[in-house]
Order: sequence, then structure tokens, then C-alpha cells
Amino acid sequence: MDRGKNPGLRLIAVHHDPNGEHIRFRSPFGGGDAYTANLTVFALPRSGSQVILVDFAAEFHYGTQVFFLREHGLPRLVGNIDGVALDDDDDAAAPSRYVSVLGTSAGFQLRFSRPLIRLDRNGLPGRARPTTYHYDIGTERWTQSGN
Repeated sequence: MDRGKNPGLRLIAVHHDPNGEHIRFRSPFGGGDAYTANLTVFALPRSGSQVILVDFAAEFHYGTQVFFLREHGLPRLVGNIDGVALDDDDDAAAPSRYVSVLGTSAGFQLRFSRPLIRLDRNGLPGRARPTTYHYDIGTERWTQSGN
């Protein structure tokens, strides 16, 4: 846990060589006072690239950071998913439980099998959000659509 201006659990990449371990990457934003940071990693076929989802939570889901990692590169934070999915009991669940990832080194798609719900300031569910997110690596832009 980092105790600086931007505290919390975060994704780091550590390189090990004969001189010891060296931190090569630290995500720019921490998870605040989240108790857990769960990683889900998806390999993009034929590209050597990966998409990493980091779900932050304590008593409830705090949000999900999305990272892109090129083969032999360092992770890059490319966005956040600020929503939850509802599980079979209609309880809020991390969206990474319901995602499939497709793509290449040019871009990828996050497709959720359940609608994503954003909670308002009072903790009440809002409208369902689009459930497919497309990321173009060249333009570094997201587009969204419904299923």
C-alpha cells in the first residue's frame, strides 16, 4: 500500500536480475482504501499482448482499472470501468467475472455478458450501461455499444 498523495493497492511490474529486484512500473492511480485488488489477465491471440483488469473492493466494488501490456513491454493504464454487474442473486459483483476479451495488438474489445450498472451517491442502482467496450490502441480511444 502506498501512503503518498494517491494511496492504495496498485499494479506494479517487478524485474528480477542478478543485482536484485527493480520496480519497472507502478500504476499511476491507487485503489484508495480498498482491501483487495484482484487481477484478471487475458492473452490476446497471435499478438503476445495482454489485457489486465484490476478489480478494487472493500465492503463493495470500487471499480476496475484496465491495462494493456504489449509483448516485452510495460503495462499501460488505458481506462476504468466504473460499474458493477449483478450476479444470479442480484448482488453487485465485479464486472471482470462476466467479461470476454477479444483483440489483437491493434485493439481489443471487452464484452460483458451482463449489463453494467453504475451506483449513484446513495448506493442505488442507475440505468444499465452499454456492455461492449472497444479500445483502439493507435488512437487510444474507447467506444461503447450495447449487445
